[in-house]
Amino acid sequence: MRKMVDDFSKNAIYFTRLARSAVAEKKYNTALKFLEDAIKADNSYYDAFEERIYINLMLGNSMSNDDLADRKIAKALLEKQILQNPRDKSLYLKRSHLRSMNKDHEGALQDAMYVLKLNPDDNGGYALITAICQEMGQWDKAIFYQKEMLKTEPDNANNIQNLALLYHKNNQPEKALELLNELIVKYPEKADFYVS
Repeated sequence: MRKMVDDFSKNAIYFTRLARSAVAEKKYNTALKFLEDAIKADNSYYDAFEERIYINLMLGNSMSNDDLADRKIAKALLEKQILQNPRDKSLYLKRSHLRSMNKDHEGALQDAMYVLKLNPDDNGGYALITAICQEMGQWDKAIFYQKEMLKTEPDNANNIQNLALLYHKNNQPEKALELLNELIVKYPEKADFYVS
């Protein structure tokens, strides 16, 4: 048993989880050290590269030479995994997210749409499409896909609130207020959250 624990504590998944915990505590340098350990343990572990790209983005180091190298490696890792598992929707979600971070919005949309083709009720696909449309300033499309996501989970308060925020950003405050009022009536214990 001890050997299993020791082996687990030396693998890329473990170090990446530690990095995510450090990020949650805003200890970015510690997180980067854990990610370095993760990549040393397994230089084919995509999630470690993605997390490092995300941290570099947060720290303003995006598009540095090291960051560009991480993006290139992450892209190659995903391409290889997709060739090996062409119907694994989680890989397309990851590639869509990576493409979005690389400002390849069309490629990101293509991958997210493919996820929906594989599973029309996949909220991850809808969430990515909505986020990509927002980044592109396509508020009407973002609203459309947020509504589609709500069809799969009509009582999801977070998705309803996100739709209200999209209406607000799209200069439709009446619709936003209508949704927020519905949320307050439906979930009065969270009224303070929705009002803010």
